[in-house]
Amino acid sequence: MKKMSTPALVALGLLVTASVAALPWRSISLCEGIVPPNDLSFPVREIGTEQAGGLDRASFDAILDRLEAAYSSASSRVRIERRWQDASVNAYASVDKQGQQFIHMFGGLARHPLMTEDAFLLVACHEFGHHYGGAPRRGPASRARWASVEGQSDYFATLKCFHRVHGAADNAAFLKDRAVDPFAETECRRQFADAAKLDLCRRASIAAFELGLFFADVGKEGRAPAFNTPDPHVARELDESHPKAQCRLDTLFQGSLCTVDPAERVSGSDPHAGTCYAAAGHDRGLRPACWYRL
Repeated sequence: MKKMSTPALVALGLLVTASVAALPWRSISLCEGIVPPNDLSFPVREIGTEQAGGLDRASFDAILDRLEAAYSSASSRVRIERRWQDASVNAYASVDKQGQQFIHMFGGLARHPLMTEDAFLLVACHEFGHHYGGAPRRGPASRARWASVEGQSDYFATLKCFHRVHGAADNAAFLKDRAVDPFAETECRRQFADAAKLDLCRRASIAAFELGLFFADVGKEGRAPAFNTPDPHVARELDESHPKAQCRLDTLFQGSLCTVDPAERVSGSDPHAGTCYAAAGHDRGLRPACWYRL
C-alpha cells in the first residue's frame, strides 16, 4: 500500500477535524463513522453539471423521511442532522451532554458514485443501530459505551431496520428489473417460503452488496466482496472496529437471512434477544465470526 505524504496526512487531519467541528457543539460522545476517516470529498454539484451515480437531495431527504416515519417513537428521541452541503464521505452517531441522541448524515456520502438509495438506507439504519441495535455494545475503554459495536450496527440494519422501513413496500415491483445474485437467491429461498418475506430478503441482499462495494472502494481494498466468498477470519475476541468489506457484507446478508420475527426487540444487555444464534437451532442468520465473539 502506498504511504501518504506528510502534506496529505495533514490535509486529511484537517478534513476530519473540520467535519467533527461542524457537528453540533453539544455532542460530547461521538461514535466512529460508518467508515474510518478518509480524504474523499463530493461537494454539491453546480446546476448544469452531472455526476455519474450517487443520490440527489430529494432522494437523500426521502430516505431519511422514511426512516423517521418507520421509527416514529424512537426517531423523536434520535435527531437526524441532515448535512447535505457537507462533502464528507461518512456518517456518525452521537449523544450530547443532555442525553440527546443524534445521527449525522453527510451529503458527500450520498453523492458517492457507488451509493444507491437502499445502500444509503442501510447506512442510516447502521447509524440508528448504534443507538438501538442492542448488544454487544462498546467496551469500558470507549467514551461511547452507549453505542452498539460496528458489526452489531451492520447486523441490526438488515435484521430489523430494513424490514421496518420496507416490510410493507411493493418489493416484487422493485425487483422486477433487478438481478439478484444466484447464491443470495438460493440462500433466501432456503429461509423464506412466504413470497413477501422472500422478496424482502432479495431486496436486502441487493442493498447489502451495493453497500459492500462502497466499503471496498472507500477502504481501497482492491477486491470486491461476494456472497459466496465469506471472510474466513475468526476473531479471537469481539472486534469493535470496522470489519473489512467482505466481513461487513457477510454480516448484512446474514441479518437479512434471520427468520426471527423482525418485531422482536434486541436487548442492550442480552446479545441473543431478537437475533439468530446457534444455541437456538439457527444455522443461518448468525453474526459472522470474523467480528463476533461472545
